[in-house]
Amino acid sequence: MLKLYDGTVSCFSKGRNKGSQFTITLPLWKDKVLHENNTDIVELKQQKKISVLVVDDNVDAATTLASFIELYGHEVMVEHDSLKALELIEATLPMVCVLDIGLPKMDGYELAQRIKANKAMSHATLIAVTGYGTEDDKKAAFLAGFDHHLVKPVDFEMLIQRIDEAGEKTTA
Repeated sequence: MLKLYDGTVSCFSKGRNKGSQFTITLPLWKDKVLHENNTDIVELKQQKKISVLVVDDNVDAATTLASFIELYGHEVMVEHDSLKALELIEATLPMVCVLDIGLPKMDGYELAQRIKANKAMSHATLIAVTGYGTEDDKKAAFLAGFDHHLVKPVDFEMLIQRIDEAGEKTTA
């Protein structure tokens, strides 16, 4: 997986029973938006801040995704439990929900249906970020109420584009 991102992993230990240190190094984002040119960074920070909820039972995946979205200046909340996510949605009404499909207790399809059934969330954009990538999976996602379907490993540029579009939709 690290090859996909041009990363490295190193580990170090002083010996048995003396602990270990693992270092994962990933290069900085090389997208045109984050070039070293200061005007690009200023433009990035001037975008509309969008409230985003990330729901994924994989803690590392959810945290990584949330951190990436925050880099673009958006306000991000994370939940790992689909039932707790519904409570959080009721309390915060996020503009965008980024949902995994393979969730325990209640899968992402049912979660999307419940979100869309909430009249206060009719404006929300639902984005599936999932390992389920067949045509049948995509059809099921759209039938459940998802606006977009992205397959893991997610194309971060595409995800941010979809989030930004959701912000434009609310100001139009």
